[in-house]
Amino acid sequence: MISKELFIKMMKQAQSFSDEVDRWSNFGIDVFDLPIGSIPWEMFNTWVDSHFDSEGADWISWYLWERVSVVTGGILACYDENGDEFYVNDLQELWNIVESHRLKTSLDETCTFYKTCKNHASINKS
Repeated sequence: MISKELFIKMMKQAQSFSDEVDRWSNFGIDVFDLPIGSIPWEMFNTWVDSHFDSEGADWISWYLWERVSVVTGGILACYDENGDEFYVNDLQELWNIVESHRLKTSLDETCTFYKTCKNHASINKS
């Protein structure tokens, strides 16, 4: 299962990539028009889908794309099953939500290639 530390690291990298795409967009360049534009997001989505169930993936997508109002720039409220309002202010709070939506086994734990490379790396650290 994915750790909180790796989750936060991956999310920060996704946010940095998104910020960079936005920066290029400000210059009139749509990165997604380029042949390699969508590859990083496809890789990120594969990573999310290999570590989280669909509800966890929905929360992650919401955090990246819908959490901040395009009108006010403020963080939008969420509502729990009782209709009570709450906010997801940072990645730690998002982790508290998605942690229970982690898949029991992930691609990392089932992939023979990953295991081989991991073992190879630990053997060759001398």
